[in-house]
Amino acid sequence: MGRFIRLFLFLSALIVSVTSSAAETPNTVATGIRTGQSADMTRLVIDMTETVSYEIFTLNNPYRIVVDLQNAEWLEDATRHTKPAGLIDSIRFGARNDGGVRLVVDLDRPAEVKKSFLLPPSGNAQHRLVIDLKETSREEFVASNRLDYAATSPRPRVKPKRKRIVIDPGHGGKDPGAISVGNRYEKDIVLAFGRRLRDALKRTGRYEVVLTRDTDSFIRLRERVQIARDHDADLFLSIHADASTNRSARGASIYTLSEKASDKEAAALAAKENKADLIGGIDLNEEDTEVASILIDLARRETMDYSKRFANRLADRMSSATAMVNRSHRFAGFAVLTAPDIPSVLIELGHLSNRTDEKNLLSPNHHRKVAGAIVSAIDEWFSLDALAQR
Repeated sequence: MGRFIRLFLFLSALIVSVTSSAAETPNTVATGIRTGQSADMTRLVIDMTETVSYEIFTLNNPYRIVVDLQNAEWLEDATRHTKPAGLIDSIRFGARNDGGVRLVVDLDRPAEVKKSFLLPPSGNAQHRLVIDLKETSREEFVASNRLDYAATSPRPRVKPKRKRIVIDPGHGGKDPGAISVGNRYEKDIVLAFGRRLRDALKRTGRYEVVLTRDTDSFIRLRERVQIARDHDADLFLSIHADASTNRSARGASIYTLSEKASDKEAAALAAKENKADLIGGIDLNEEDTEVASILIDLARRETMDYSKRFANRLADRMSSATAMVNRSHRFAGFAVLTAPDIPSVLIELGHLSNRTDEKNLLSPNHHRKVAGAIVSAIDEWFSLDALAQR
């Protein structure tokens, strides 16, 4: 009898194990994503090996439509033929922790899901989920948001588990950068801050951090960008300190790449920073065509958009730790921000030409406060939508 009971228990456990394993195996593989545009509608089609249960909802700031597929997985190159179309700016996908998958559709402007439906196989076509989008007002889009949504972090497929951040302390070596009213060099101040920010990020245990320079050394602008690309960075932060002929001007600011500067001051600052390579014997002005090509052809709209979104969040968090200039998020053609596939921002920590800012920028306590605010912004950015990063 005891032997029979043991055999029964063993077979029961085996059946449960096999059943559980089968349940955990995705039934559906999403093999492709296609987009199309009609007169007033944008269509998104997901090709699948089997039919699927799904859920669609919207998220605001920025405008997104999220599609969750249950008990499914993605083919690695499912987006190989996907291109922006109509209302769709970009598409990203990843795995969910519950065995399903998630598709995030970044929208160019507010849109509503006009209809969605499943189609059975027909001819050479597989099972398909069809989603039709139509432009709507911002108010209607916000009203349709799923307010009780709690994001589920997907499993990254390519990126390392910890996000990789490259910090670029500006200037260095023969290039001192701006000189403060007390005769302190920008290159030394931003290096000290870069090290403190690196340490603060590492302490969280969530990030790998690389400095473009950890000594008083001169590095050309394009080499700084290449360091970020060589390390497959998820985020690039260039650290600087400003100076102005107006000694009363003070406050920090944040810049992202743009083909057109947001104002004359931003344009002048970009021109000054881009001149850094002159000290190393490279005149960027002689390569205007190449730089313009980088700005226009290589800096992908998706990456620039991510940079802008992060910069807005960063400006908000930094404002709780330090004085900020008016319109603290600005745009200019900084050569150091031209990595086409890495969200990049340039942070001006303050004005060395102002005695109050200079005092703060020499204060370890002020460094800790500002670094803490930047870490908070980065934490929020990467946790806001884990699918949004690359």
